[in-house]
Amino acid sequence: MGISENIELLSNLHGATGDEYPAAVEVKKLFDPLCDECSIDKMYNVIGIKRSKNPQGKLMIDAHIDEVGLMVADIDENGFIFFETLGGLDSRTLLAQEVVIHGRRDIPGIIGIMPVHVLSSEEKDKPIPRNKMYIDTGYSADEIKKIVRLSDTITLKNKTLHLLGGRISTKAQDDRTSVAVIVSVLEQLKGVELPFDLYVVASTQEEEGHGGAIVATYDIEPDLAIAIDVCHGKSPDASDGVFPMGVGTVLAKGPNIHPGMLRAVTDAMDKVGISYSFNIHNIRTGTNAAITQISRCGIPSVLFALPLRYMHTCIETVDVADVQATADGITAFLKSIEKVGDVICY
Repeated sequence: MGISENIELLSNLHGATGDEYPAAVEVKKLFDPLCDECSIDKMYNVIGIKRSKNPQGKLMIDAHIDEVGLMVADIDENGFIFFETLGGLDSRTLLAQEVVIHGRRDIPGIIGIMPVHVLSSEEKDKPIPRNKMYIDTGYSADEIKKIVRLSDTITLKNKTLHLLGGRISTKAQDDRTSVAVIVSVLEQLKGVELPFDLYVVASTQEEEGHGGAIVATYDIEPDLAIAIDVCHGKSPDASDGVFPMGVGTVLAKGPNIHPGMLRAVTDAMDKVGISYSFNIHNIRTGTNAAITQISRCGIPSVLFALPLRYMHTCIETVDVADVQATADGITAFLKSIEKVGDVICY
């Protein structure tokens, strides 16, 4: 499949933070034919390995598979489900959404509110607070409690739209579209002998404390690490820290990023004509690069980011050209490495 098809396939999976196993099983199916080894660890991280015949070390690429979602907080006497947000889902966008509740079995639901006709003038002018929203499944309280328990996760129902100009809008692109990048990198490396063992990680629980990356990075103990995540794509109401879509990947710069490794990345991309922008971070990035950098005795790390509109909603939107450019840039960097130790020289 092409990268667009993989974006749609991955976004269709359900796996809220802390409940990623079903998604991990499907991601493993994508990694398996492209890796020499592949497994799911106790944190439900998917870890694939492409072995070198003469490895000088290990390089790890990470993207997270958890998605923002909801969690069952209460079930009232009429069977309506009240919820908490999980992983920073934007509650402003939840009204009238379709959801899937992951109980003893998956069941559909809709997020409802009081109709506008019965609200006061004052209430009509106020945003709807999350605690006034609820999920209607059609079941009575007795029926729903046989299927759904407190703390069960809830995900938004996928509605993939292929927009004009090569753009795709769907849920969970933060960060499953970065997993599609990893798959593309592995496909481009078929038959390529690298001077290091390549570890690819689809990590869990990034949205709530980076738990999967903490465990995977400690276990693998790579010599170099690449994190792939998203940044904010430019939209009409955006201000600072946003990036145009359709013009390439975004590379982080700042204390979280190893300057020598970043220079090696940009040199490799410049050589083959792949465009990129810089995102300046004067503090640590809010990504798994912040974890890999300080694991064990420290790991030189870089961060690639995909410009993404409408982050943490069900209409997250990317430009496929940026996704492909990110995969191509990482591949160019990996192919450029002759000696692992030289990458961090500057």
